[in-house]
Amino acid sequence: MPIVGGNITPYGQVVKNHILPEIIDQLAETSRYKKTHEESGGV
Repeated sequence: MPIVGGNITPYGQVVKNHILPEIIDQLAETSRYKKTHEESGGV
């Protein structure tokens, strides 16, 4: 995976294998986040 903008920490370290977006997508799907959010009135 190439290093793109946003992969540098506040301390100047380069983050390699930046997989956070993938993890967030997986969690949103498996946790029923969207459905629960809609059912709660979007609060």
